[in-house]
Amino acid sequence: MSTTPISYPITSRPFLSLTPATAASKLFANPNYHTQSSLFSSSSSSSSHFPKRVFRNGVSLSIRACSTSPFIGRVGSQRREGNASMLSFGINPSAQISKGASDGSSSQVLSAMLPFVVAATAIAALAQPSTFTWVSKDLYAPALGGIMLSIGIKLSIDDFALAFKRPLPLSVGFIAQYVLKPLLGVLIANAFGVPRMFYAGFVLTACVSGAQLSSYASFLSKGDVALSILLTSTTTIASVIATPLLTGLLIGSVVPVDAVAMSKSILQVVLVPVTIGLVLNTYAKPVVNFLRPVMPVVAMICTSLCIGSPLAINRSQILSVEGFRLIFPVIAFHAVAFTLGYWVSKSPGLRQEEEVSRTLSLCTGMQSSTLAGLLASQFLGSSQAVPPACSVVAMAIMGLFLASFWGTGSRIRDLLSLLTPQTEHYKDGTIKEMIPAVMLNHLNRCVGRLEIVRSTPLKRVTYTEAVDLLVEAVKDGKKFENHILDEENFKQPVIVYNYPKKTKAFYRLNEDGETVFAMDVVVPKVRHFPLKGWIVDRWNPKGRVLRILEMERHVEDYQSYLDLRRFGAIKHSGFDLGFERMVMFATGLDNIRDCISYPRDRGREDP
Repeated sequence: MSTTPISYPITSRPFLSLTPATAASKLFANPNYHTQSSLFSSSSSSSSHFPKRVFRNGVSLSIRACSTSPFIGRVGSQRREGNASMLSFGINPSAQISKGASDGSSSQVLSAMLPFVVAATAIAALAQPSTFTWVSKDLYAPALGGIMLSIGIKLSIDDFALAFKRPLPLSVGFIAQYVLKPLLGVLIANAFGVPRMFYAGFVLTACVSGAQLSSYASFLSKGDVALSILLTSTTTIASVIATPLLTGLLIGSVVPVDAVAMSKSILQVVLVPVTIGLVLNTYAKPVVNFLRPVMPVVAMICTSLCIGSPLAINRSQILSVEGFRLIFPVIAFHAVAFTLGYWVSKSPGLRQEEEVSRTLSLCTGMQSSTLAGLLASQFLGSSQAVPPACSVVAMAIMGLFLASFWGTGSRIRDLLSLLTPQTEHYKDGTIKEMIPAVMLNHLNRCVGRLEIVRSTPLKRVTYTEAVDLLVEAVKDGKKFENHILDEENFKQPVIVYNYPKKTKAFYRLNEDGETVFAMDVVVPKVRHFPLKGWIVDRWNPKGRVLRILEMERHVEDYQSYLDLRRFGAIKHSGFDLGFERMVMFATGLDNIRDCISYPRDRGREDP
């Protein structure tokens, strides 16, 4: 990211682009860093470090110079992985960024062309069948293998480790892919009365894995591209078992399905190429670097062959009355699948982020119809390969249109964020960089205080002994304060235990009948650092009321506590840590009021 002054159309003042860590280091290098606004105001002597237009009233406008941004010349909100290259068929975004925007532009062109290539293929196959009729069934497997190889070369072992760290969205994606979509396919096929010559192929299309095109669509929609890659890869591998099993269960009574042979076929055209790509990407990086620029073209050609061939061979059936009855079920299937994928992830029990919901929608609505076409032509008959071919056309156009719709909205927000103080970069950039650059550096100053508690043994004194020490201190002219115990008498953390029962109304009585089972920890440099232990259910309901009266309190003031103990609690014991005191101790703040995030008063519901 550049650090040279740049000119911006809305003002004549130059802007200085700084990383958050650089700006933070300049802030916290100043001994008066806690008065941040004074560092950037026009009256501050430190304001000369920054142009006045960059920081105003202590708030950074967060404008960045970025060589890869598509917004307003060369000014952007942040450097994003997708700005340099688009993800499609084996193009690795991070690798493309390292090469520069020039390499990424070729990937953008190929990826953007894909839906047009799909549409052109469909038109050519129906208008001039001889263009694709030469593609025999024997070429389907190598063509699909080329597509799967493009997936494998962008995978690594770490990708699968990452999958286990994101079980919820991946589980939702799996359920949508192999539970909701197959049931949806059967439901729509029966509801629309899909002709028998297309029925098995239609249901098979609903039972295959996610499409590699969904990764590119996720990028366009500003979705979670990493999740899309993981979901596509894992569902593709799982298709070796899931697709034959689902196909046998759902259409085994309609047409004969050899599930074992189908599994072997998927193993050959899916798992083997993906595994080869994974091995190459792990152990033969030079080979992968050579293949990456070629794979988008190879995958595009293979996709065209897998789409055009079944359309051309079955042209007469597609253009017949029966064929037209297939158009609406295919469109309805994908439309409902996109909708289900989005709203299932937004259901009350899941509530995924918007980026994740978009990705799950696209991965649910877009599946590997080319794989379905191969399986249909091999095991179900050539006419059953027509629904997968139509599905490729429909899902490519609908999916990329939906992704562009979402992406357009995000780009508008990105543009507006350039003109407002709070940019989206704040969450992903500033906070991330401030943690190591500022917060940890500041907390290192507290190591000495924390080390006291960690390395020093705790001194134990009874409440009576502690009071005697404080009384002696008062006789010497000192104030009656707890820190006299730890800072002047023992110079170490002190446990004060066996409080009088008058001070702890409902705590468990000790054997002497006058003290209770409770303790506090007093730490040097902090006036009172409480760490308490107790058992509450010492008293039965009647005993609690008597205890309140004995302490000369009004029972009605404690009715909520009595009801809680009567109806809502069980016998228990434990200790509580004074979190605000801990923060006060670690940071060295003088007043505990500065450590309480949400102060509450008795009798008030709101802070």
